[in-house]
Amino acid sequence: MSDEIEQKEELSRGGIPVPLYFDRYVASELRALGQQIVALKDSMDERFDQVDNRFTQVDNRFTQVDNRFTQVDRRIDELKESMEGRFVQVDRRIDELKESVDNRFDKVDNRFDKIDKQFDKYDANIKWVIGLFFPIIAGILAIIVKTFF
Repeated sequence: MSDEIEQKEELSRGGIPVPLYFDRYVASELRALGQQIVALKDSMDERFDQVDNRFTQVDNRFTQVDNRFTQVDRRIDELKESMEGRFVQVDRRIDELKESVDNRFDKVDNRFDKIDKQFDKYDANIKWVIGLFFPIIAGILAIIVKTFF
């Protein structure tokens, strides 16, 4: 205790007046600052807990979104497989229709070939008829012209 008094006296001698009970004032200020620091620390801890909770909520939301994307990807894969199956069916059906159309065109081509053969036959017959009857008709006309003129 005497050391404290001597220090206070030395400070007083240095030109700085130190009031009585100054150390009690400083101690009470330090206690008040300590309490404010503890209150701020508690407030910061609360805020950090709130931030941690928010981050946890955000992580949960991201997990939900990731799960949803996984479901969407799975559904897209299912739809892709389904569409590929349908495309195979459509391709098979197109091939069947192509064969059917080709068969029908072959039948039409055969009919045209038969018609062409018949026209060729008629053409040959007409040539024979004209070839045979033309000289006869020309002879008859020549006789008629000779007789009357």
